[in-house]
Amino acid sequence: MNRTIGQGGLEIRKILKGRLTILKRMTTIKVTTLIENSCFQGKLIAEHGLSMILETPTASILFDTGAGPNFIANANILGFDISKVDYLVISHGHYDHTGGIRQFCEINKKATILLKENALAPKFSGERYVGVDRELTGIENRFQFVDQVMELIPSVFIVPEIQITNPDDKRTSGFKTVKNNELIDDDFSDELFICIPANEELTIISSCSHNGITNICETAKNFFNLPIKRVIGGFHISKTGYESSQLISNYFNANSVSEVFTCHCTGIDQFASIKQLCNAVVKYNSTGDSILI
Repeated sequence: MNRTIGQGGLEIRKILKGRLTILKRMTTIKVTTLIENSCFQGKLIAEHGLSMILETPTASILFDTGAGPNFIANANILGFDISKVDYLVISHGHYDHTGGIRQFCEINKKATILLKENALAPKFSGERYVGVDRELTGIENRFQFVDQVMELIPSVFIVPEIQITNPDDKRTSGFKTVKNNELIDDDFSDELFICIPANEELTIISSCSHNGITNICETAKNFFNLPIKRVIGGFHISKTGYESSQLISNYFNANSVSEVFTCHCTGIDQFASIKQLCNAVVKYNSTGDSILI
């Protein structure tokens, strides 16, 4: 069934090396954004939140659930049957990514929910509670906690540990969490991301990138020992200055990233800056948009 890989990446690299020719022939994976801050398609709903669905040859994977049940309404319009989703992966424990878990479980009775255990800890932005629904009970048996790199299905990996090589790209200021009944600064050790190695290149799917999209990319690049082709997700720089866009763009340019699909907490102004500064094809990934991998 699901397989975890230990630290160091030696086993995973051996597996990948033997499978690269298979990955080159793999059927396309389609990533569709079910909900995001903006929408330019028909009757779809937009909200401050993010939810994406991955359609693969062997399974469907939901990545986050937005701030509430609106992602389900959009899924119905777009032709996705939420009851048939095989896995739900939670990127971190903020309400705008976990708010629809309860409604998801009311519809979907089978999917395993994969997350880091401390994603369930109380979380605050200033004095405002921004964590997982406090009434989220009765579904604990569906949780699977991830603490090592996991190959969820062939060629789709969950990476739960982000190495901080660029501290200037961390986006954690102002957030708090509770540990041992004490309110402390949140280091976002609950954050994880999805990585897809194919054709000897990486696609990285992040959600909010509180630990920094450059740190996420560097973690994936070093672990899989493959170059980065494509980055999808939010970069959490909507309230920062121009230097944040410059830092991220410089990293993408230095690593020859060719496609960037950003959204949600990146912000429109910062998206525009990245588009101007980055050598990659840069697109805004709004509600209803699909990306082929």
